[in-house]
This record gives sequence, structure tokens and C-alpha cells, in this order.
Amino acid sequence: MVTGRNTDAPETGAYISSSRRIGRAKIAFVIDDTASMQEEIGAVREALTDLIIEFAARGVHVPIHLITFKDNVTSRILSSDLTAVQAEVNALFASGGDECPEASVDALRYAATTLNAGSVAFLATDADALPGSDIAAAVAELRASGIRVNVLLSGACSGGYKLADGQDLPPSVNCETCASKSYSKDGYPTAAIALYSVLAAETGGLYAFIPEVNSSPYFDPSGATRYENAAFNVMKAAVLPSLPALNPGFGYRGTTITISIDGSNTNFNATSTLTIGGAGVTVNSGGATSATHFVANVTVASGADLGFHNLTITTTLGKAVTEEATGTGTFEVKDTVTAPTVAGANPAQGTAGSALDVDIYGANTHFDATSTVNLGSGVTVNSVTVKSNSFLTARIAIDPTAAGYRDITVITSSNGETATENVPGPFLVTEIVNAVVPKLVSITPPVGRPGQTLNVDIVGENTHFVDGVSMRCKAPRTPRPDSATCSSRPVRKSPPFSTHSRSGCGRPKPARAQTSTSIRIPDSPT
Repeated sequence: MVTGRNTDAPETGAYISSSRRIGRAKIAFVIDDTASMQEEIGAVREALTDLIIEFAARGVHVPIHLITFKDNVTSRILSSDLTAVQAEVNALFASGGDECPEASVDALRYAATTLNAGSVAFLATDADALPGSDIAAAVAELRASGIRVNVLLSGACSGGYKLADGQDLPPSVNCETCASKSYSKDGYPTAAIALYSVLAAETGGLYAFIPEVNSSPYFDPSGATRYENAAFNVMKAAVLPSLPALNPGFGYRGTTITISIDGSNTNFNATSTLTIGGAGVTVNSGGATSATHFVANVTVASGADLGFHNLTITTTLGKAVTEEATGTGTFEVKDTVTAPTVAGANPAQGTAGSALDVDIYGANTHFDATSTVNLGSGVTVNSVTVKSNSFLTARIAIDPTAAGYRDITVITSSNGETATENVPGPFLVTEIVNAVVPKLVSITPPVGRPGQTLNVDIVGENTHFVDGVSMRCKAPRTPRPDSATCSSRPVRKSPPFSTHSRSGCGRPKPARAQTSTSIRIPDSPT
């Protein structure tokens, strides 16, 4: 931003020009600071402080834009001076906000004007967007600059999803009428859960819903810690190797489950190994399925330490080059349950109109050939494959009009057992208005030595690479070497797959294209 004055008579006073920008941010923190965020704002403040401390320790100095919003939008600071940013973070507090809908979409649109291409916006809110918000314009502006939106949602104020302070819970979180029956003129859902899950999906970002932080019936003593951990991990995901998303994010004592871990700024490969801190959680097996995804089977011992456990995935990238991606308090160990319980679902999210397999894990269950699965109306269970008394796979088809969080119930008729869960959801059906998000999914090799010239293969998803289009290369900022040089233009080595092709189990296969280019890495840092 440029602030100026016209000193000619008559003097205009200070003015701000949005059309002239000197420097842009790498991260935007877009925070709802209305009174209903009383519990959340402290956790956001602590997470931001921890992030600034980590940035300082690692020598990371990137421009940060701190933005807050109520019914209007306020720019707090745009700076790479961590001390100055910390001072503004310390001043964050929750107040005001007469009505629940807030200016979240306007705040994101403003952030898009100040962020570098390929940056990340972190949004924390507990409310719907203001009526009349131009959601389609926001999505178009964010996608045009490749800006991902990572969302941490803790409540809503539309339909039956009323999870902020003093508001009611939905009678059942599979309530279709609660999720999104209201749409903007551009076809986007306006209810918070539907809107923000779509915003995250359509910009390639992360979405987390943690209503337990609020002092509502869903509150639990660990809710604030869970929210703060999520805020820190999702914020850190903007620029550092991290593990911001885990599904399921908890395990009961005495159970064995498969967990799915999403990485950010990671280069997982065949050497990647997972460790879980604290006592009592054993990694039985696991491995990378892509550069940013890792799947592991873990056992939670009956005497495992209760509470939050750190995750670390260590990857060898080259000679003497090791990547360490961490998730702070990402996995929670909960106490033993005595009733038949659905302990988790993987994946925990599906798109309206899609078909997929969902693994369902139980605790104190006795699944067998008579077990049936129910996820509410609009979700058809076509088959159930039982793999053990606590693990089954359901093949489901989701109606194009279905939306919202879904309870999962497993009924085993042979013994009269009914297993349910006690968390919001745990399965979310997301509406997608414009599903095609271009992404780079892998780079091979992921590292190179100073002074080296090498060929690099880049695989994109939902991309349309063509011959003769220049490629932008950029080296890490810390330490800051000279920019890596692209010495050839990308060439499409294979055509993308059809976005409509399907695999044997009915899942859409993303369109992918591969390019190859030669780069030269500078001899030494400057």
C-alpha cells in the first residue's frame, strides 16, 4: 500500500492508494475478531505467537499481512518485521459484531490484492459471510493468483448449524436442511460449513471444523488445545514442511486404526518414515502415497498417554539432505470407550455426486457379515466389506444434492449391536461449484546440488501444459541464493487424462499432465 498526501492548496490530507503496492505478502492471516470469537481469539493469538517464534528461530522473514474483520475489514499490519507483527498479534481481542454474518469474503478478497501469487490465506471464523457477498468473484480472484485458503471454522449462524456461544446445536449433524439450502446468485452456498469447505476445496486449501472450542454442548476440556494446535499447524503449512491435517485425528485406547496424513510443503517418498511422540502409540506400517500424503496403520495401547501427541515424518531427499515435517499435537489419544463406537472414517469427506470407498473403524464393536452402514438420506451404501470385528469398508454413492455433515451408524443384526460416534460428523459431504483446481502434485527430483544442471519432471493435476510456455523457477528465500535458472521451456510429455474417466471403484481420476524442463542451480548463496 502507498499512503500519501497532497500538500498543494487545498491540502487533501492522507490518502491510501490501493492501485499502487510496494511489496506483497507471503501469508495473510484473516481473523474474525467479533465478540463470539472470545474463546478462539486467545488460541489464535497463541498460535500466531508460536509461529512467529518458530519463524525467528529458523531465520524465516516473509511478509505477513494481518487482517481482521467484523462487518468491515481492517488491515492491521503488512510487514516482514516479526517484532512489529508480534505487537499487532498481542493486541488482538474479540469484541463487537452485532449480527452473526461477517465480512469474511470481503476480507479474503482484500487479502488477495496484497498476496503474492502462490501464497496462502488463513481464515479463522465462527460465522457465515455477509449477505450479498460476491463469492464467485472471491474464488475467481484467489484462483487467478493461485492463492490457497486454509480455513479453521468453529461455528455458524445459519440453518440448524448454530454452534457459536449461546446458540443451539443442530438436532442431528446429518440434517440436510442445516447444511446449505441457501445459495448466492452465483450458485455458491452461503451457510458457513458449506461455504468455507467449498472455498477451501476450490482453492486447494485445507478445511478444519472444531466447534468444541466454544462453551456449547459440544465443548470439551481439550477443545481449546485442539483448536490452538490446529491453528498453529495450518498456519505453519503456509511456508514450512508441516503435517496440518490428520484423519482421523484421534484414537481410543485399545484400538488399531489407519490414519491418513496430509503434508504441506513436503516431498514424501519411499524413504519417508513416521514417528509419533509420547508413550503408547505404535506405528505398525505405513508409507507415502504421494509427495504430500502418507498413510499409516497405528495401534493405541490400552495404557497410552492420554492427550495430544506430536507427529514427525522424516524424508531423505538426497545426500545429506533430510526433510522433517511436523504436526504439533496432531493426534489425540482418548480414553477407552465401553459402548460400541464408530472410532473414525477415512476419508472423512466426499463430494456431492461422487462415489468412493470409506473405511470405518470401531471400538468395542463386533462387525460381521450382517453389519449394515447408514450415513443418512442422499448417501447410498452399495456394499459393505467387513475386514475385522472393528474395521469395515463401505462403498458409497453420494447424491448430487446431498450436503453437510453426516452421522455414521453401523448396525450388526446378528448380535443386536448399534455403533455410533460422538463427534460432529464425522463424514462431510462438500458441495463443489467449480471443482477443477490446477495443482503441481510432484517434482522429480525434489532437490539438486549447487552448480548442478539437471532435468526436472513436473506433474500437474487439472493442468493444461502446452509447448512454448515459459516456466517460472524460484529458489528458497532462507538462506537466499540467486534464483534458479530455467534453461528450457516445459514440454508436455503425456496428455492429461480425461477428468471424466473413472477407476474400477467409481472414483474420478484427476486430469494430470507432465512437463520436463532443465534448470541450473547457482553455485553458492549470496
